[in-house]
Amino acid sequence: MPTRTHDRFTPHGSLTRDQLLAYAEGRLNATEQHQVELHLEADPLLREAMEGLRMPGAAAALAHLAQERPTPKGINAGSWLVGGAVAVAIVAVLWWQLNDREEPLAEVGPRVEHKPASVPSGSTEIVPLAFTEIDTATEIAEILRIGHAATDRHAQASEATVERIMVERIGARPITVDQQTETPAADPRPAHNMALHWIYLHDLKVADPKDLYAAEPLLISEPEHVPARFADGQQRTAAMAEQRQMRYTPFMEEALSKFVRNDHKGCLEDLRFLMGQYPDDVNALFYAGLCCYNLGMNERAKEFLQRAATHPVSLFDEEATWYHALSLERLGDGDQARIEFARIAKAGGFYAERASNHASQH
Repeated sequence: MPTRTHDRFTPHGSLTRDQLLAYAEGRLNATEQHQVELHLEADPLLREAMEGLRMPGAAAALAHLAQERPTPKGINAGSWLVGGAVAVAIVAVLWWQLNDREEPLAEVGPRVEHKPASVPSGSTEIVPLAFTEIDTATEIAEILRIGHAATDRHAQASEATVERIMVERIGARPITVDQQTETPAADPRPAHNMALHWIYLHDLKVADPKDLYAAEPLLISEPEHVPARFADGQQRTAAMAEQRQMRYTPFMEEALSKFVRNDHKGCLEDLRFLMGQYPDDVNALFYAGLCCYNLGMNERAKEFLQRAATHPVSLFDEEATWYHALSLERLGDGDQARIEFARIAKAGGFYAERASNHASQH
């Protein structure tokens, strides 16, 4: 009894390349076509190959491809296959080794906070303000802001209560030089003199630049600087095409117009630009200190107000000292603030009563 089962749907034998081409071109009889179709049903790869052969021009292209195939000389095709496999393996190993290396992590330094360095009171050096300090500052509540009251000493409305000191000019005297006496070395410390003239811009006191400089300064506009009065770079470019130098007084007038509108960031950015060229300008120091206080930049406020209070031109000495004491209080240095309030009250100046009342309430 036979043990093998004959299935009509099981393909017999194997297909040749010529049979597949003949089937694709329709050159087989019905029996031969049936045998090929059994193989196609059993093998999905053959079905895909047959679909490709039935595409227009596929048979002709296949014949042309066979003609272009190079005939190996001396080395059979198997050797080429082995060599190619080895080359692929080598490339794969090299790629794996290169990509498996751990890339060194970029060194990340400690987070740098824009805190101004402390400046000695007698020093003329100021650590420049950074734009990010101003940009990231948060303005304090309006009720806590300083410098905007009409009764402040630097405001024009308070001038009625300020005693003006007239300076009598002394005539020239002949100079007699004693040749026997050694001339002492000049004191390098600047004299602490009151400004002889001041002006008001938007009802705010400003030292006359004629008392600060031999000639009114010209502020040189840098190409990358966008003054706060310009909304964007296009407006800046249009203006700078006509004017690349700005006189001191119009520049300060524009900066203080922002201060009176509570635009402390815009004002401080203008003053930062001014101090970049004139770092010891007393007007810029004082109003920059007020802006910094109102923007919550208390360390900067203390620094600038201290510089204004001890400046050789003592136009803002009283108000800067008063606001400096307030900045110490904001920084939590209550003991030092109380000492300053007591000193102001004892001096009996414009802010003496305020300092006395403030000290008693705190």
